[in-house]
Amino acid sequence: MTASREADPTDQDARTPAVAYDGQNLNENGSFHSEGGRNETNEADPIADEDNMHSEPEGDEDGSEEMEDEDSCDGVHDGKSDCDAIDDMEDMDDDIDIGEMQDLIAGLFSTRSIAKHYLRFFEEGKSEVKCLLNSMGRLIPLSVDMLSHYQRWGNTTDYVSLAANFIDNDWKLKKWLLHFQLYDPCNSDFVDAVIVKALDDYNLTDKAYTLTSRDNDLVDETLESIQSQLKEKNRLPSERRLFHVSCVAEMFGLMAEGAFKAISDIISTVKELHWSRSECMWHLTHSKLESALEMEALGEFNSEFVTKHYSVPSAEGWEKVRVICRLVGHVYGVAKKVFQVKNSTANLFLYNLQELRASLLLEASSPDAFTCRVANKMLKKLTKYIRTNYLVLAIASVMDPRYKMQFIDEISAKFEGIDGILQPGLVLEAVRSIYAADYSEGALNGVDLPGKSELDIYLEEPVLLRGGRFSVLNWWKSEGSPKYSNVSKMARAILAVPLSVATSYDAYYYIENRPADPDVITTGAKLMNAQMCSWSWKGGKTV
Repeated sequence: MTASREADPTDQDARTPAVAYDGQNLNENGSFHSEGGRNETNEADPIADEDNMHSEPEGDEDGSEEMEDEDSCDGVHDGKSDCDAIDDMEDMDDDIDIGEMQDLIAGLFSTRSIAKHYLRFFEEGKSEVKCLLNSMGRLIPLSVDMLSHYQRWGNTTDYVSLAANFIDNDWKLKKWLLHFQLYDPCNSDFVDAVIVKALDDYNLTDKAYTLTSRDNDLVDETLESIQSQLKEKNRLPSERRLFHVSCVAEMFGLMAEGAFKAISDIISTVKELHWSRSECMWHLTHSKLESALEMEALGEFNSEFVTKHYSVPSAEGWEKVRVICRLVGHVYGVAKKVFQVKNSTANLFLYNLQELRASLLLEASSPDAFTCRVANKMLKKLTKYIRTNYLVLAIASVMDPRYKMQFIDEISAKFEGIDGILQPGLVLEAVRSIYAADYSEGALNGVDLPGKSELDIYLEEPVLLRGGRFSVLNWWKSEGSPKYSNVSKMARAILAVPLSVATSYDAYYYIENRPADPDVITTGAKLMNAQMCSWSWKGGKTV
């Protein structure tokens, strides 16, 4: 299944090299050979010289100039200039030989020339991206994910994707890819090296603040390794640590998967009745089960033919399906509120996760043993996530003028007795610490001003009423920034922290990796990275 995308990836300007290569690479002599999902042998070495990675393809240097000026006659093909070749084509009769026409076109627009232009375009864009990211402020949140190319016979090739997340000067939320590379499973330090090298390449090592990823056994070791390498280079301030943020989309997937496992036998039976293909997105499984319940209510599965040729769940089985659909429905309802929105900013999550927790607590108090058991298992996963990521969730909520510290005071009472949930005073201390270190008048201007800080004034102002349509980015752009110029810089960094490595419909995959675009990964290491990065910079594709 191809992953859903927030924008059309068929944008012609962005996809030109992919179309030109059509899943193939050039040999030394200019002929094609199929990559078949594999990349160059030096691809797995993340510490290789970047000059080698981004160098132009071999060939006639003049070829790189062939497409610069469409009116130029400098390009020569078989002894003729471009203009001469075009004149020849215009003078040909209608019964021109197709092969001859193809030869002429191939000479005008060589694949090698297009590749050169695309890589040059990428390097120029990369320079602009470096400048823009380094002007974005003091802190840049990062996110890292693994995508996979699923092949026949169960073979899988993995790719590392590293992105910078930020809010630009126009208060638009952006996710820009910094690097996309084939993963080397034999190198335990591979992800660490990719991240450190990319941060060095973009001059962001002193700005890295949070790293959002899906949980796995290597996360803690990866973070420690990255922090150690950055501090050895004297690029990460000694008082700052790189915070890990767990992916909420993975947590939702684990909750749904656990619930479906409780009725796995019944789901297998319903699949034979209603649908046959296994779904890789949990919200689709939920939708199919709900559809089956509707058909069961209409008596569609009670006919003599169905009961004679198929196994049909019992009344008790259908009731369990209803319970699971209701429980997973609570998760889906919250997922839509945080993922299927224009801007999935960090302030949305704590409030909505608490709403989900309240719904599951109510379900867990049910006298039905089955409902109680499944709801408690889901609650356990949710509570663990909130406890692990509470500080980031809480600080982001403080940056929402509807919540501030008032909401933290309210919610702390609901989490009373849960280990790892910081008291409001400690949350406020963390907010003040970040502001003082990076965004206060003293930090920005080198001069400490007496009296209340901007942060104090912001926090003391009454909160806005909750309810109705509200855009935190629009509020900070139109009202917050003019009034709290320094606090707004902090809000831009905090609200941009991604709580998930994927949003929109890509966030509904189970715990396996999202699929990589097969049309891109077969273009070779250089073009693959260039296309994935430049698409995200243009806004035509998110990863």
